[in-house]
Amino acid sequence: RVESIELASGLGALHSAVVLAHEYTHAWLWLHDFPPLPAPLEEGICELGAFLYLLELLHAPSESCLIAEPAQLREGLRRIEANV
Repeated sequence: RVESIELASGLGALHSAVVLAHEYTHAWLWLHDFPPLPAPLEEGICELGAFLYLLELLHAPSESCLIAEPAQLREGLRRIEANV
């Protein structure tokens, strides 16, 4: 079970989003029972997850949480919580 993901304060929206995408990828690996991986491999996978998220922002910026309305953010958070 993943208890929390912490984020440093003072980061810009885009930097925060990339850090969270990276950390969510760690959580996803753990929640899906991936076997232990060498640290460089796991970090590389998580960096890939963050990179793919950035690519998604480029291709669908109107769907990004970085510009979403508060109601959209709440709905997105509810969906995440339901799947964790």
